[in-house]
Amino acid sequence: MRRLPPLNWLRSFEASARALSFTHAAQELCLTQAAVSKHVKSLEYNLGRTLFTRLPHGLELTHDGAAYLPAVRDALDRLSNATQDLFDSKKRLQLNVRTSLVYYNCCLAHRISEFYQKYPDIEINFSSFIWVDNGGLEPGIDLEVRYGRGDWDNLIANQIHDDSLLPVASPKAELGRVEDLSDQYLLHCVGYAEGWEHWLQAAGFSGLKPKGHRHFDTLISAFQMAEMQHGVALGRSSLVEQALSEGRLVAPFDYQLKSSEAFYLVHSNDCPTDSPAAMFKDWLLDI
Repeated sequence: MRRLPPLNWLRSFEASARALSFTHAAQELCLTQAAVSKHVKSLEYNLGRTLFTRLPHGLELTHDGAAYLPAVRDALDRLSNATQDLFDSKKRLQLNVRTSLVYYNCCLAHRISEFYQKYPDIEINFSSFIWVDNGGLEPGIDLEVRYGRGDWDNLIANQIHDDSLLPVASPKAELGRVEDLSDQYLLHCVGYAEGWEHWLQAAGFSGLKPKGHRHFDTLISAFQMAEMQHGVALGRSSLVEQALSEGRLVAPFDYQLKSSEAFYLVHSNDCPTDSPAAMFKDWLLDI
């Protein structure tokens, strides 16, 4: 059989321990000072230990009181949290979004606060990936942001941006003409159908030989290397917009090539108009 003191005794003890005052604890708990004092005395009698030293102007925890306090506080916190999670009538709506890691870092991270401000009752659980196969969504995922041509079977795909390919580099890089790439490392990201060879050929420089090549599995790494003057990355306009506006990267050439690939928001079925998924979809396609 559990030995559990009454909850009101424990609440009075915990509040008094935080305030080191029966009076302040009583104000917090909307009780009288006499009631709080009586609760603590009853708890002390039940435990057979003194929890406070009564001082002329306040309280001081005894050794036993200080040892007991963390356990009482943890128990009250856990009970409060469980009650709120299970029975709060204003429980937040859950939305599970899986997204390309580079898209989250470069596009969503600095804008998601706008969504939370507009929809404070929706809580998004984000998960990420670098590359995804062309199959369906993982179980439990409501929406997914993936890169490609939007031709995935059994999925509804909504294009988020029109993307163009453009080289990006550190502002300190000495680049004025496309020919200057011969003195640079080209930073490649595997997995994209359209890369440096595609851009150079379209720009009329298919025979250009750079200083060397460096390969990565995500554009996050390529962009960071470009910022650190370790080469020139081939950016997607949607992904480099923020870095360009902040001056972390520059686009040294005028030529941009429209891409046949783009980021898409995909889902399995139509989203009910009043669902968190539909609200996130409308917001994302509008930014």
